[in-house]
Amino acid sequence: MDVGCYCVNATRMIAGEEPIEVQAYANWGPTGVDVQMSANLRFPSGLLAQFDCALILSHRQSYQVVGSEGVLDVPVAFVPGINKTVIRQVEDGNEALHEFAEADQYQLMVEDFSHCILTDQQPRYPPSDGTANMRVIDALYRSARNDGRPERLSAI
Repeated sequence: MDVGCYCVNATRMIAGEEPIEVQAYANWGPTGVDVQMSANLRFPSGLLAQFDCALILSHRQSYQVVGSEGVLDVPVAFVPGINKTVIRQVEDGNEALHEFAEADQYQLMVEDFSHCILTDQQPRYPPSDGTANMRVIDALYRSARNDGRPERLSAI
């Protein structure tokens, strides 16, 4: 639930829809914590996504979005820190690098939360987004605990 939650969240955000089926395999540590997971997600539009995450492997935090016309590579995706972020875009054989200034994302989260309270505005991501993320995570855990049996998700 620690490192994989970011993968689930990014996948749902990029897809713009909720998965209808998931499948996962996990290695479990002695305390029962999933120390490594590999997962597949299937979406209503036909989009397929996969990710792997681990607490016991070398640190990495990238993702790649591959479409029929191009690729986006995000080499430092989830905890960019205080260094600039670079996204690589390849489309029709042409490559472009997009650079974003460094930012303290934890500070930005606190500022956004404070702004919502002070101005009575709704947060960028409503609580229902966290609930939807947990639905997928719970289904992934059920699949992993059942030897990778696919888990269907009902519509929200």
